[in-house]
Amino acid sequence: MMTAATQVAAWSALPFSSCSGTSRRDMWMGGPPPLGYDVRDKKLVISAVEAEQVRKLFAAYLEVGSVKRRGVETHLILGDGKTGTANIDTNLIHLVAKARRWFDDLSSGNIASVNAIAERENLPANEVSRRLPLAFLSPTIVSAILRGEQPTSLTATQLLRLRDLPLGWPDQAEVLGFTAP
Repeated sequence: MMTAATQVAAWSALPFSSCSGTSRRDMWMGGPPPLGYDVRDKKLVISAVEAEQVRKLFAAYLEVGSVKRRGVETHLILGDGKTGTANIDTNLIHLVAKARRWFDDLSSGNIASVNAIAERENLPANEVSRRLPLAFLSPTIVSAILRGEQPTSLTATQLLRLRDLPLGWPDQAEVLGFTAP
């Protein structure tokens, strides 16, 4: 038997258009079913395996967790703030890699100026200038990002919003939400 919290969570995950009118017709109107349910004959039925996963998630949340937004995603945060799995963020990796490539192009003389990069990348020059400091992220931070072990709150969007990236690597770790070693 599902608890009320599990049922509320499962139904709150439904897309709005999928819910409209379902109470009158008692039929699933399409879209992926919420976690813990399967669709059979246009009706939602409890999936025993997934329902158990939902129960475990809620038990963990009630015991030690919280829910944290990360961009458009929501993550269950347990204990030390890690999701427990690698979360490789390709947008974040591409952002850092581009900044490093741009710096390499400038330092090697392959590209003459920030304006030339801006023209090649179809970006305003001030945007290129704002992103270039990401080429100087701490190697420890870059390695963590490549492994998908960055803090859950660190996204490409959050990194782009950062106005002044500290030069010191310990200061970078603190500002970006990495714990001290």
